[in-house]
Amino acid sequence: MVYITSIERLARAEGRAEGRAEGRAEGRAEGRAQGQIQLLQDLLGIPMTSDAELDQMDADQLQAMLKELRQSFDSR
Repeated sequence: MVYITSIERLARAEGRAEGRAEGRAEGRAEGRAQGQIQLLQDLLGIPMTSDAELDQMDADQLQAMLKELRQSFDSR
C-alpha cells in the first residue's frame, strides 16, 4: 500500500498552483498580443484576423505577426 505524506501532498498542491499561475500569465500575454494585432490591423485598414484564427496560433506566431504589423505601422 502506498502512503502519501503531507509533505508530498503539499508539494503537489504547490506544483498545481504554480502551473495554474503560469498558465494564466501565458494566457494574458497571448490575449494582449491578440488585442494589439487586431488594433493594428484596424488602424492599418486591413482585414482583421478573427479571434478563432488567433486562438490557433502559438505565442511565437503571435509575436511574429505583431512585429510585422508594428513595422508596417511605424513605416507609415
